[in-house]
Amino acid sequence: MAIDKQALVTRLQQAVLDAPDLAMMVLDRTFTIVWHNRAFGEEFKEFPAIDGMKCYDVTKNGKPHQGCPLAKTLQDGKHHRGMVDFGERYFHFMTIPLGDGYVAKVHTYLPKQPFGMEG
Repeated sequence: MAIDKQALVTRLQQAVLDAPDLAMMVLDRTFTIVWHNRAFGEEFKEFPAIDGMKCYDVTKNGKPHQGCPLAKTLQDGKHHRGMVDFGERYFHFMTIPLGDGYVAKVHTYLPKQPFGMEG
């Protein structure tokens, strides 16, 4: 049986967009959220309409934070990533330039305890 690579890529794309542990949003150059996936919506479900909001209003900062990866990506057009220690878990994020003033931001939370390494 021949592998239909394009069909696999399409399935992968949908699986990534629907992944419950990968929160994603697409923002414009004004930090406005123009699209988000289900995981992002679940994380910030106290907001009935996330699309159209500024990302920093959703995270309750009121302004872009110091070292904002979105601002960096908009400025230099490059991918950026990082991790923040939130006490019980790590917040891992990356930004992906999409061109025309749009950037995708993907984030997930990682436990501090090792997992998935059973021998």
